[in-house]
Amino acid sequence: MEDIFRNRKRSRQLINFSGCELKVNKLLTDIDFAGEYKNRLFVFGECKLSGAEMPRGQELYFERVVDAIHNNQKRQCAVCLVATHNTPVEKDIMLKDCIVVKYRLDGAWCEPKEARTVKWYLDYFYDKYVEEKK
Repeated sequence: MEDIFRNRKRSRQLINFSGCELKVNKLLTDIDFAGEYKNRLFVFGECKLSGAEMPRGQELYFERVVDAIHNNQKRQCAVCLVATHNTPVEKDIMLKDCIVVKYRLDGAWCEPKEARTVKWYLDYFYDKYVEEKK
């Protein structure tokens, strides 16, 4: 498989948010993945090590962003996927294979009834919100 990173060493650099606190001592948050499809579907997501919880502040951020986009008048869909992996630290995490453990849609967090991958959900939401509405 072709390496999608332009500069693999730079992609491993961490961004330190120290000193970016606002007046209420809130830090910025990072987003593990995000995408937009034909101005109809907006996908955000986090990929956590199995068993790790998403911090409440980060969860609130995704709730507010997803709900704001989803509720606008253009009939756009926004979703946040939270996925897990057990990838050893020396290997790349293959996002497409990570298992979605919850997702935010229509103002609520939902737990999947079946174990499905990020790729499955990307295809599902694309087909439902982009392809159907042509």
